[in-house]
Amino acid sequence: MTSAQRFCPTCGAPTPEDPVDKRGRCRTCYLEEHELLQVPEDLTVDRCGSCGSLELDGEWTDIETGLAEQAIDLVADRVAVIESVDELEWEVKTDAIDDRTIEVTALFDLHLDGGWERRERTTRVTFEPTVCQRCSRIAGDDFGAIVQLRATDRTPDEAEISRAREVAASVLEDRVDAGDRDAFLTDVVERPEGVDLRLSTPRLGNQLATAIRRALGGTLDTSRTLVTTDGDGREVYRVTYTLRFGQFRRGDILTTDDGALLVEGGTEGVHVLDLSTGERRTVTASDLEAARVTTLADAEQVTVVSVLDDRAVQVIHPTSYEAVTVAYYGDIDLDQETVRAVEVQDQLYLLPDDV
Repeated sequence: MTSAQRFCPTCGAPTPEDPVDKRGRCRTCYLEEHELLQVPEDLTVDRCGSCGSLELDGEWTDIETGLAEQAIDLVADRVAVIESVDELEWEVKTDAIDDRTIEVTALFDLHLDGGWERRERTTRVTFEPTVCQRCSRIAGDDFGAIVQLRATDRTPDEAEISRAREVAASVLEDRVDAGDRDAFLTDVVERPEGVDLRLSTPRLGNQLATAIRRALGGTLDTSRTLVTTDGDGREVYRVTYTLRFGQFRRGDILTTDDGALLVEGGTEGVHVLDLSTGERRTVTASDLEAARVTTLADAEQVTVVSVLDDRAVQVIHPTSYEAVTVAYYGDIDLDQETVRAVEVQDQLYLLPDDV
């Protein structure tokens, strides 16, 4: 049985069996009273002139695209269509009015009630120049933590400072990638006794100090200083993390009555490798008070002559050019033509490949 034809109660035009209008009107009459989409004519957004971030919904957000792409995204987020539209397609073009204003013109195709409707809308997007809170803090030398890099009875060397800064950069990059806009380095201050890293927050300072200590060893002390009170009357402290590297550096070679020890690091005590036996152990700084220090700068390449057994090899002495027997402990690739060695008190010791 064929159902009866339906007609628009307003104009009398035929309508589908299930019209989009609950009152049964045709699409033409329905559209006379309903706006299919809403698009703002003007948008103004604060944009940091230093870092390019935008203030969206009360929060600063880092943006990696250009102004035109940003303007399109801002308009797209604010396009609203009525519920009866079941499909939407659109094309867009942009026109730069000046260095902070983009005009976005969009052509919308909307599908409803079995047919398509086309609408054109233009939105002027203005990026209001300002300075975000983070850049304001950086420019104002505002910091909440200091990581002090020091050493016991010496000054941290270039290698230690360089490695510490690499670790700091890695931690900062991870925090920024995780969306933490409060993570930043304000300044690096060089002092006669070491280097100070000024950081945005105590939390970041703790993360940095812990990561550097994990990489380079040392002892970590914490202190804090009252700086001010916030708007709610809460006390605000600046936290200082003092990381003190050990008296001996990684790579130092220590001569004791028991032979030569290669320093490999250490947070609690000094981790050493016995260059005679290959034994690894931890000793205290007091155990090494009488030790004499040689550095890796004194190491030389020596030619491997033959492997005598699993504990000894023959090499060519770097100054006498005679074949001498030295201890071998397994951390050295003897398939190489040359290996590194260091002479301490007329005794030649091989060095592991990874130092």
